[in-house]
Amino acid sequence: MRSFFASVAGLFFAGCSALIPPTGYHDMDATGGVTALPLGADRYKIEARGNGVTPARTVDKYAYLKAAEVTRDAGAKYFIILADANRDTVTTGSFGASATTHFVGNTAYTDVDEQTYHIPKAGRDFVIQVFRDNPPPGALLAGQVIIDNTKKNSGH
Repeated sequence: MRSFFASVAGLFFAGCSALIPPTGYHDMDATGGVTALPLGADRYKIEARGNGVTPARTVDKYAYLKAAEVTRDAGAKYFIILADANRDTVTTGSFGASATTHFVGNTAYTDVDEQTYHIPKAGRDFVIQVFRDNPPPGALLAGQVIIDNTKKNSGH
């Protein structure tokens, strides 16, 4: 019986993931997205989050793209990543609770069967510093990052 519920749960979530699109590149909302927060002194915090069907590589792509756009919008050409943090999360819940009661003589035994699910969600945070000229070694050219991350067939 437990394997039956597990199979039904698997089909349910497989069907839901086919109906739910991955998080798109947009401002942060309940489904995920990206945001940039100014920290001062040409520094910004970039936050990127995906929903349960958005691949981690897509969330990473969004973080880099937002960093490059913030750099460009600040009138700079280059940025470096000062801090990089994985912000993956897992949403956990349960469903399908059912109870079965068995009688043995004058005693009743009740078994409760419940299915638990775990939905991983990708997340990435950067702290960047932007540079107008004279970038330090390892700095990324914002214009090139934008080109690389907006190609139509980039596989996200």
